[in-house]
Amino acid sequence: MYTMALWKWSVIFLYVYTSFDNVYSQKKEPIDQLSIKMRFLELENEILQLKARDCGQNKELDEILRLVKTPNIAFRSALSSDIGQVTPGQIIVFDIVGLNNGNAYNQHSGIFTAPVNGTYMFSMKLGNPSGNPSAFFLVQSHGSTKQYLEYVIAGHTSEWNVGGTSTVTQMVEGESVWVEGEGSPHGKYGDHRYHTTFAGILLHLV
Repeated sequence: MYTMALWKWSVIFLYVYTSFDNVYSQKKEPIDQLSIKMRFLELENEILQLKARDCGQNKELDEILRLVKTPNIAFRSALSSDIGQVTPGQIIVFDIVGLNNGNAYNQHSGIFTAPVNGTYMFSMKLGNPSGNPSAFFLVQSHGSTKQYLEYVIAGHTSEWNVGGTSTVTQMVEGESVWVEGEGSPHGKYGDHRYHTTFAGILLHLV
């Protein structure tokens, strides 16, 4: 990019120099100072127009690069243990964090806060034993209001079961997403069996 720009301005300089030289090399005619001045003004105006056009192209390029170069925002979390009975609307804090690129997920509050405007994907999963019905609600803040995005249930059958879902949503910088619970959500079962999880990722900027 810089090589092309240097080449372009070198051509412009050569053009100005050649135009100036042509004025002086006319067939033994007296030098017209006014004509020379007017020609320089014309060339100066052409250069200013080229600079303005370049500025506009650079702004367009910057916008394209901004949209293409999406920040690395992603997290993956899980519930480490059974948390007992929760009150409706209680935020579930997923305390095991396996990934938190961008540090947008808070493992102490259970809340993800969007660092940039964009389209995000979220998923949640709930695993519970039989006779222990529970539910998860995926919630997004919009200023002072909140929107319920998705809903899953587990523990309503005669055996262990898992409910999960994924969705996409558009977020403004500073808005938040979290999971609210009902019933008695269960956490990790044995080693490496993380059946109650919450994850999200930024897909692209808007």
